[in-house]
Amino acid sequence: MNIRDFIDLEELQAIQDAWASATGLAAIFTDAEGEYITGESNFTDFCIKLTRGSKEGMRRCVDTDQNGLEKACLEKGCYKCHAGLIDFAYPISIHETGEVVMTAIGGQAMPDDQPLDEDAFRKIAAEIGVDGDEYIDALYKVPMMPEAKIKACADMLGMIVDIFVNQKYLEYVENNKMKVYADNLEKINSVINRIEGNAKQLSKIASKEGILALNSAIEAARLGAAGASFSILAKQQSDLSKQSGEIYAQIGSDINIISEAVYDMNHAGEEKQEASE
Repeated sequence: MNIRDFIDLEELQAIQDAWASATGLAAIFTDAEGEYITGESNFTDFCIKLTRGSKEGMRRCVDTDQNGLEKACLEKGCYKCHAGLIDFAYPISIHETGEVVMTAIGGQAMPDDQPLDEDAFRKIAAEIGVDGDEYIDALYKVPMMPEAKIKACADMLGMIVDIFVNQKYLEYVENNKMKVYADNLEKINSVINRIEGNAKQLSKIASKEGILALNSAIEAARLGAAGASFSILAKQQSDLSKQSGEIYAQIGSDINIISEAVYDMNHAGEEKQEASE
């Protein structure tokens, strides 16, 4: 299932940006294949420009992502990157099917439960090949908050987007159902019209058969004993004509019932809308 089929990515981006602005944390969304479907919100220079901007830093980040991200997705939780920052991953699935269609990832925050060890970060800067002073300056611009708050913010984003995605999915499914419904209504109406036309033709034929049966009975009566067998055939023809007429009348009644049902189905949404107004 492709998330792009039923989600307006601009609306998703707006939700992401608003959440990032309110919490100060970084965020971005990926599809089920791991491809980004939104732009970056609040991504820090510490992570993107400096750490991931170096070859060794990128290698370490990729290694952390592969291990920590997978575990975080399974638990809908947070994990620490190799540089000590807290990131999170929150998979979003369709409730009806259980299929994961996208993942909210982000964080890039430093837990504030202990003082920053500048020497440790200067060592990391040296190992990945970036300037130590620039690395420390960027570090102090990283959001700092309790780890529990970071997780709460991640949960909030996940829950909001979960509701948004599943609501849009239901709308998408309903719209598809209505399209199929409308297409089939056209077919049903076409068949009803054809049956109705044929029934009218058969009714006319039955009427003519009745007239022929009456004429045959008259002719049999005129012939007397010689027309006895002819009289029997005329009666049978009359009975068949009467039965046919009853059947055609029932067909007409059934057609009316079907037509009324189709009409009610076709206008049910309008009535519901008028009631709500």
